[in-house]
Amino acid sequence: MASLILSCDHAVCAVPEWYRERFRKVEDVLVSPRGWDPGALNLGQAFAMKTHTPLAHGEVTRLLVDLSCDPEDPARFSGFVDAFTEEQRDKLHDRYVVSYVELLRERIRSGLKISPPVHHLSIHTFPRVWEGAMVGTDIGVLFDPTRPAETKLAGRWVTELRASAPELKIDSNAPRGADGDGLISVLHREFPDPDYLVIELEVCQSFFLDGRPWRWDRVKKLLLESFPRE
Repeated sequence: MASLILSCDHAVCAVPEWYRERFRKVEDVLVSPRGWDPGALNLGQAFAMKTHTPLAHGEVTRLLVDLSCDPEDPARFSGFVDAFTEEQRDKLHDRYVVSYVELLRERIRSGLKISPPVHHLSIHTFPRVWEGAMVGTDIGVLFDPTRPAETKLAGRWVTELRASAPELKIDSNAPRGADGDGLISVLHREFPDPDYLVIELEVCQSFFLDGRPWRWDRVKKLLLESFPRE
């Protein structure tokens, strides 16, 4: 069986004590989808328990530093840290970005030695309404279509999801392709297909926040039972 890696970049909306002054009076932004992915950590923990696999997850709000970005991309820092000094940004980068990326690299290398290939599931959620527009997708399965083994793995999952939940809108790969510039693309360049396969799972937050169109426990069960493990 392939090695499995689980990650959740935007798991929390936490702000370390030494940065809290910058976020005073904007707590509503922190707890909004701009600050984190509601439900993603809960889902990641469910996958971790079922598969007996440790979950790597972010420990601060994405409004401080966005772990899904290329580690060298200036856009990893949001406008909320514009006033930070270069030293403060370097500390943020070293404490949260470097440690997270190196943890993923370490787990990929370990998985390749112990039981290749490595399957990496990166877990995210998204709001039903984003920037005033309604999002019609319920679940998205994202992959790089130029990587044959990754495409095959994702296709198996999409097929199973659509067969098991025909009433849900399951989208395949709409937002991502081979020319992405985020963390996944960086890892793609370091670890080739078919040794390293990544699926980014995107789940609508309405399941978690409102129990619509399905209860959260039901959609979690769907995802856990349908995910291909061989």
